[in-house]
Amino acid sequence: MDLSTWFPEDGSFERWQDARDKVLNPEKYDTPKESEWLNYYVGVDLGRVRDYSAAAIIEFKYAPSGKRFHYVKYLKRFPLNTTYTKIAEMLAGIDRQLRAYAEGAGKEADIAWAVDSTGVGDGVCEIISSKIPLADIYRVYLTGGINANIDYKNRQIRLPKNQMLSCLLGCFDSDRIFLSKKSRELDAIKEELRKELFTYFYCQPQ
Repeated sequence: MDLSTWFPEDGSFERWQDARDKVLNPEKYDTPKESEWLNYYVGVDLGRVRDYSAAAIIEFKYAPSGKRFHYVKYLKRFPLNTTYTKIAEMLAGIDRQLRAYAEGAGKEADIAWAVDSTGVGDGVCEIISSKIPLADIYRVYLTGGINANIDYKNRQIRLPKNQMLSCLLGCFDSDRIFLSKKSRELDAIKEELRKELFTYFYCQPQ
């Protein structure tokens, strides 16, 4: 399409004008926009005796181009030996806080929960669901292979670990994920993430 001059065969003038504006002002189409909703993902990793359970709150916004930006608002590692019931109660508190914050801002909160169900997670998901009965909870199973599968009906996600890490690297590389500097857990989690990425991509047997 010639963007210097509009001709009838180019289609509607509005569509041509919009395409031209995207070329001349690309930054406008890659800037996150506010909406009447506050959109959150809450990711929950369930540890065991020697591993921490952790939660991350990510707010995401869309740009007119469709690009999605992720803002990590909260990172929390729960003390070792914290019971799953106690963790579920804390997560219920997070849900209430997010909804109250959105209401105070005159907006609606759309919260999707992703709970690690690879190990003990299935039973813990039931506990979390009992504490947050209206929560939109997806059970996430980390797998091998190369293809992710989302079962919307049963709220289940089967996600290859290599795909998860590759997407995470892509978000960091394209400056579409931002970490809150207020989190006391930031340095520890960044170091764990660095080790995880290095181990997975550089220390795997060939």
